[in-house]
Amino acid sequence: MIHEPDYIDELIKYPSSQSVGLVLSGHSHGGQVRLPFLPPLKAVLPPSGKKYVEGLFRVGNTQLYVNRGIGTTEVPFRLNCPPEITILTLEQI
Repeated sequence: MIHEPDYIDELIKYPSSQSVGLVLSGHSHGGQVRLPFLPPLKAVLPPSGKKYVEGLFRVGNTQLYVNRGIGTTEVPFRLNCPPEITILTLEQI
């Protein structure tokens, strides 16, 4: 788990990161204020939460999941970015 999802780019530089299969993160609130047909507003996104804003990503050999969360930051509302609670089921393969 890491608080700031963009840190994954630093993490994968280390050889020991090859053993990390999944990283869970939040921090970006999914962009929180989303205008239709446009990417998230960079001005609303927090530092180290601008590249990986929401969803599942593959970064090197690692999967990164960024949750939108249920709260807000800076501005006290959400627009076109519903809150999210994710239930993950981990299985050993």
